[in-house]
Amino acid sequence: MARKPPAAVSDHRPTARWRVVGLSAGLLPGLYAPHAGAQTVGPGTITSTVNVSSGTTTIVGGTSVVPGGYAARVTGGTLVVDPGAVAPGPITLNATALNANAIYATGGTVDLRAGSAGLFTSGNAADALWTQNSGVSATAAGGLGIRTTGSYGTVGGLPVGSYGAVASSRSSISLTNATILTEGQGAAAAYAIDSQLSLTGVSIETRGAAY
Repeated sequence: MARKPPAAVSDHRPTARWRVVGLSAGLLPGLYAPHAGAQTVGPGTITSTVNVSSGTTTIVGGTSVVPGGYAARVTGGTLVVDPGAVAPGPITLNATALNANAIYATGGTVDLRAGSAGLFTSGNAADALWTQNSGVSATAAGGLGIRTTGSYGTVGGLPVGSYGAVASSRSSISLTNATILTEGQGAAAAYAIDSQLSLTGVSIETRGAAY
């Protein structure tokens, strides 16, 4: 399978991502802040990007985040995805735009707790989970399902596939008892660039042809 050079990913892809601007988490419908530094999103349908820059933001059970572009962006603090919180039930984060992500973390941490959670993308060159920069981490305790259906797209003049999980620029991703399915042309299930990617009990399936 043809892959983009690591240098090209680092140089071009993050720049394109910042073109999408979501609403502050404090403006999201269905969100409340029980005390300073802690916020809760859901339950219900959220149609704006969940942005986390400090403190802890928890997406609770029975929540579907469907903004079209980035579902969640983390630049600091902690994003918790907890299917067992408040109204226990599945959580889905869905990004449909070109070069968008279900979760895109350039700072802070992502904590995907045990339970039914799904990270989905359908746009071209759209990855489900992306971490970037030293010290940034994402962990999944069990029950996470990742699926991308988009094909490759041109980003920064380069063909880019729709990957399942990408750890870049000395960040880390650790997934336990998860599933990753990529269906578009040029897609890959998992990709690490100068970073750490740990997969334990993870089922991987790729269906798309190489580009």
